[in-house]
Amino acid sequence: MGLSHADEVRAYQTYLEARDSYIPKLAVGSDIGYAHGFPLSLEGSAPTLFNVTTQSSVWSPALRDFIKAAKADWRASTSRADLEGIERVPQRRTDKHHRRKIRAVTAAASV
Repeated sequence: MGLSHADEVRAYQTYLEARDSYIPKLAVGSDIGYAHGFPLSLEGSAPTLFNVTTQSSVWSPALRDFIKAAKADWRASTSRADLEGIERVPQRRTDKHHRRKIRAVTAAASV
């Protein structure tokens, strides 16, 4: 059950990472620093006191297909984990029944 849970977590994290590409990212900062020589404004990148940068995927068919595949993998790993849990319940019951039977036989033999 530990491996199936690890697979489920890995598949879910892959899905979240792929879906995260559509969420805009925002970076805030400044480009102030010591400069020696010619000013950077000659190169088109002057030092700034404040800058904001955003990045996001707007439309990407390949990314959409990747998200669908990651979601399908996540759902498949979830159903595998559920099936493993279902398969183990009857096994536990039979083990418990088997132990009771052994106790009864040994108790009868010791009397």
